[in-house]
Amino acid sequence: VEMQGDCMIQIPVDVILVQNPPSVPTLLLVYVYCIWEWLWMRRKRPRFVIDWHNLGYTMFESPTQQTPFLRTIILTSIRTIAKTYERILAPMADAHLTVTHAMEV
Repeated sequence: VEMQGDCMIQIPVDVILVQNPPSVPTLLLVYVYCIWEWLWMRRKRPRFVIDWHNLGYTMFESPTQQTPFLRTIILTSIRTIAKTYERILAPMADAHLTVTHAMEV
């Protein structure tokens, strides 16, 4: 937070709560920020918490029987990349909130 002139106020961050979806690119950016604060800024690392409302990759269109072949490949690739992205970054969070018991691992 910057005020007038060179006066700077720094407010420490204890927790960063990320709502999912959307997860791309938010999860990675928040994780990098938490590590940045800890390693380079020499501050206490903020806790990274994901609030799961849905799995983000399910928001991408799923191909149907009538979808042209090339479009099917593209849509399937996007969903696979998004699913892999979530599977890699989700375990890096410090805590998780879910809206249903079915989403718990």
